[in-house]
Amino acid sequence: MGPNAEEIVNKLAPRIESFFHRHHQDPAVRSTFGYFSSHPVAPLNRKRLLSILQVLQSRGSLLPPVHGAPPEGRPMRVLDLACGGGVITCAIAALGFRAVGVDFSAEELRMARLFAFEETLDGVFLQADLLTETPWESSWEKNVEQTLGGKPDAVVLAYALHHFADPGKLLKRLSAWVQPGTLLVINEENPRSPLFRLKHKVRGLIQHDTETEFHQSHDEWRRLLEAHGFKAAQTPTGLDLLPGLGRLRPEKCWSLVFTAQRG
Repeated sequence: MGPNAEEIVNKLAPRIESFFHRHHQDPAVRSTFGYFSSHPVAPLNRKRLLSILQVLQSRGSLLPPVHGAPPEGRPMRVLDLACGGGVITCAIAALGFRAVGVDFSAEELRMARLFAFEETLDGVFLQADLLTETPWESSWEKNVEQTLGGKPDAVVLAYALHHFADPGKLLKRLSAWVQPGTLLVINEENPRSPLFRLKHKVRGLIQHDTETEFHQSHDEWRRLLEAHGFKAAQTPTGLDLLPGLGRLRPEKCWSLVFTAQRG
């Protein structure tokens, strides 16, 4: 039996912090690695990473073999969509899954590849514009299939959907591509959370150039997912900096992890 999700997070945490301090003068290191190491919300980000890994691990490390495959099955194929600096992709690979991260930002992917190289972690990274229509031969979907050895069994969207003005366009594209039964693991901030609203007020005062974000409640995400062929989980896991809030009032938590499955 391989390492569990908690062991992976505990082992990665000091390596993320070390990487951040080694490259602290590089502006590109702050957007992902700063939030997992020196930032006040780092404990929350480690919680959400753990929750994502636990969902994937509960799915099973080996899937039933396909025709002609070894009888013990094969590792689960996981796509980390809008992967940023690649922390989640590398953590998924450390669980024994075949993982690929896709992102639009060349700078984020530069840091992702550097982190994987310096810390001797698995995980492959591809650059792509997720919404641009291209012929199949040059599409990111084809590149992902070639990298993973087939279509993904699970797709992770961690703090990703709220960056799209029209997330339905991405979900429609995913729905047309993935196979029935494919799992989506989604992590989003919760606009119903008091701490979320406070954070955005403070950030708006400090960072006047903050990009526009399109946050929705879990109910709104669920309706959008179901409109595009994904059956969403009814109850999300709530994660927060306030101890016990996830157990007592998950609907008020800052961060939500929930799943959906392609019908």
